[in-house]
Amino acid sequence: MRFSILFPTNSQGYTMLTVKLVILFFLSLIAAAPIDKVEPPITHVVTFHVNQGSEPIGNMTLGLFGSVAPKTVENFFQLATMQNGFGYHKNIFHRVIKDFMIQGGDFENHDGTGGHSIYGTHKGALPDENFHLKHDRPGRLAMANSGKNTGGSQFFITSGEASWLDGHHVVFGQLIDGTETFKQIEEAPTTQFDKPMTDIVISTVSFEKRSLNGTALKDNDGTPDASDSTSGEASDPKDDDTTEKSSHHDYGLIALIALGIGALIVGIKYRAAIKNKITSLGYKRLF
Repeated sequence: MRFSILFPTNSQGYTMLTVKLVILFFLSLIAAAPIDKVEPPITHVVTFHVNQGSEPIGNMTLGLFGSVAPKTVENFFQLATMQNGFGYHKNIFHRVIKDFMIQGGDFENHDGTGGHSIYGTHKGALPDENFHLKHDRPGRLAMANSGKNTGGSQFFITSGEASWLDGHHVVFGQLIDGTETFKQIEEAPTTQFDKPMTDIVISTVSFEKRSLNGTALKDNDGTPDASDSTSGEASDPKDDDTTEKSSHHDYGLIALIALGIGALIVGIKYRAAIKNKITSLGYKRLF
């Protein structure tokens, strides 16, 4: 059995087919264009007012994604607001690695060996809630841990994209204001163990709780402090989980190539059809 492509038999038919191919071409361009990842709604806002030693250096405002990781967000929010009598108030960022991350949240030992979640004492752990959000941009807020399902109170904020942490650390927020303060913390001189030589302290905390439509439900200006803590895995990840990539760009490229070939074939056929119609001296050669 032979298969053949049916082409229009008149110039009007070729014109309509060409128009359709052009439309499909531009639709394919749209399909192949990169799609920006839409961030989840911010359900909580926490602002750390930061000192270096006794000198204020600025604020860092974090938006939390409670619709994606509600338990992780509630843990961080209650620790930041000291709702249980313990948390980030007057804590330090105990670990700073320039061009990678800053880390805090150890309200017990202030060195990365302590802290626990609101869900349990004596190293009460917070299981990994999910890995829906990726370390795909600067300012990602994620839980530090010492392995699977060992989250507690320690957290870190990234300096840039860090996809090798995907699948190992739960991302639950984003730095939305205070980039200059973050950079100033990054520039702090540190010891060989990455601890700032002068304490970087969360002096006070402002917070706001929002509904999913973005309206404020509760706010407070100037409560607790948050500090820094990490388990060490953040700077020495083991297995690199590859960030999931969408394949729609490849399909779009294939479609563009196919449409280009189709348009070329139609153009050749159209040219031949018009040429065959030029039989009288009254026509000027167009091709």
